Amino acid sequence: YKKTAAIEGVYAPKFYSVRYEKNPPSPPIIPPHPPLVKGGWGDLKSKGMGGFSGGITQREAIEGAPEKIKRRYIKDISAHRFRQSIVTPETEFSGMYLIEAMRGCPWKCRFCVAGHIYSPARKKELPAIKEDINNALKITERVGLIGPSLTDYPYISEVLKTEGVDFSITSLRASRKSAELAGLLKGRKSVSIAPEAGTERLRRVINKKITEEDIIETSRLIFSEGIEKLRLYFMVGLPTENDDDIKGLISLVRKIRGLSKKGHIVLTLSTFVPKPFTPFQWHGMEKMEIVKKRLKAVKSSLLPIKGIKVFHDVPKQAYMQGLFSMGDRRISKALEAMLRTHDWKKACIESGIDPDFYVMRNKDFSEKLPWDFIDSGLTKEKLWGEYQLALSGSNQ
Repeated sequence: YKKTAAIEGVYAPKFYSVRYEKNPPSPPIIPPHPPLVKGGWGDLKSKGMGGFSGGITQREAIEGAPEKIKRRYIKDISAHRFRQSIVTPETEFSGMYLIEAMRGCPWKCRFCVAGHIYSPARKKELPAIKEDINNALKITERVGLIGPSLTDYPYISEVLKTEGVDFSITSLRASRKSAELAGLLKGRKSVSIAPEAGTERLRRVINKKITEEDIIETSRLIFSEGIEKLRLYFMVGLPTENDDDIKGLISLVRKIRGLSKKGHIVLTLSTFVPKPFTPFQWHGMEKMEIVKKRLKAVKSSLLPIKGIKVFHDVPKQAYMQGLFSMGDRRISKALEAMLRTHDWKKACIESGIDPDFYVMRNKDFSEKLPWDFIDSGLTKEKLWGEYQLALSGSNQ
């Protein structure tokens, strides 16, 4: 099996040994939310957890394994295509043939892992996507176009003009070009846009380079084309977010609702979860009681308004996502324990895992992150620089 270590891009944990800090100093952990066990995580030692080791101090590769795993990727997604083999009504995208139009995103919002790990952004050429559509029509008329920012796909207008196809697309970027596409989407039941944050300030922090004017004008044109449902996606708990940003979100949605008496808005709120290989990989999650408070504020303000529905994720599940997103190989013990206990809190106690260590604290540049040995194509220095720009409120 050691021969696989020589293959570029291949990683196997067995090829690497990791040492952890034995007696770490007390980290600046945000207080628990609320205590997951009586007395909080600080009381776990008396419950058999023992002292939790800290971060990574050293990682060593076995002989023949590279110190850094270099990412390999397909440069031409037109030349290497993977066709959908199953189309069934028993899926989330019922009876739909999915076609990848773009891989990667040119915008690189600071929270988004797809814009970073799939860099550089690549497009499928027009002849290739036409061939994919023809293959799809042999099975179904429903075709879903996939891409992080289809508004930036250079052939999107021509593709949407294809006759005999019921296209479904991922969310549009609120921009002048999206407004131009609104006419091609006439007859669709719903269209999605993702402002992500309710104020210009917070959109600068996350590097979402759209203005309130962009969002409102795109929404107006979508409604003017008779589209029944406008889906809006926002995040709660973003770095530096405050109550004024939540008030801005509420105000923005009210303005959009006031654009048309017809149609309705479906607002979806997701809790921010930091991701590896993004500028926010050093940032801890917001305390869950604050997230719940802000979700409640949005619901209580907008649900009474006719034509607005509000959905959101479950904060405790977002916290679990944060643990699995930011954790190291020790989290595998908790995953194994969950198979037996069916209770992730008990699994963490049994495995000697302090979830807050991974999820809630901000990290310094000097800390060895579990994925530092993987070369994603973006340097740690570049990501840290973007993180500092975010904290300064810049979208340069």
